[in-house]
Amino acid sequence: MSLQARFEHIALAVHHDDLAAWDRLLRGDLGGAASLGGTEPRAGFQGGQITYPDGGMLEVLSWTAGGEAGAMARYLEKQGARAALHHLTFLVEELDPAIEHAREVGYEPMIGRRSRTWNEFFVRDPGLRPKGMLIQVLEADKQTLIDSGWSDDWEPFMARHEPQAAPARIAGAHLASTDPVAASRLFTELLGARASERDGVVEIAAHESTMRVWLHPGEGTDGVHVEVAPEEGTRLAEGLGRSGLPAEAQSLVRATSD
Repeated sequence: MSLQARFEHIALAVHHDDLAAWDRLLRGDLGGAASLGGTEPRAGFQGGQITYPDGGMLEVLSWTAGGEAGAMARYLEKQGARAALHHLTFLVEELDPAIEHAREVGYEPMIGRRSRTWNEFFVRDPGLRPKGMLIQVLEADKQTLIDSGWSDDWEPFMARHEPQAAPARIAGAHLASTDPVAASRLFTELLGARASERDGVVEIAAHESTMRVWLHPGEGTDGVHVEVAPEEGTRLAEGLGRSGLPAEAQSLVRATSD
């Protein structure tokens, strides 16, 4: 079979003390809108998704403030940072055929949550950085989750943020890889994306997706690529400065002007 998965969102793992600052930056300064989010007490984590008009989406994940620091805290500890890319999510219409396809092309899926509204599996490529980052393949009925009120108790995304200017465009994610050409196989053979190479950087374009993935050779830096209008470049820089985020967390956002 040929799988055509859509690149839906980029997920960041962040320190729980920085959640409000990330919210102010991603919604207030970049003009995003809060979407699905909530707290999973049993798993000990909380998260929220932020949408942008061109179809780009970001997600922030953390552990529950005051609760036991679980998987998200351990992930950041391994990265030695207060924020890091955690996973990229690709949507499919049906998960079971995608699981079968993954095995056919040589990947052993790690099965995650299974329910009436949410079915997922994960894969990893050993060469991708940050090390341990996941690729999530997801079949989800998000509208049912939203209608059920699952997001009603999500903080800090219930706070009001007045948009500072026109929303930014989330162009995609930059990933380091010890072998970008080999890593691109995960996206092309498993997810049905297209790959092109220029000056050693592999660009991944997924089915019906506005965002891209760029695979860079080496151990280099990773991050979210944000595009703003030329007149908004100063505003974004000021937003990063006043966000309250540590410098190492700010560096996870790469900004360019059209």
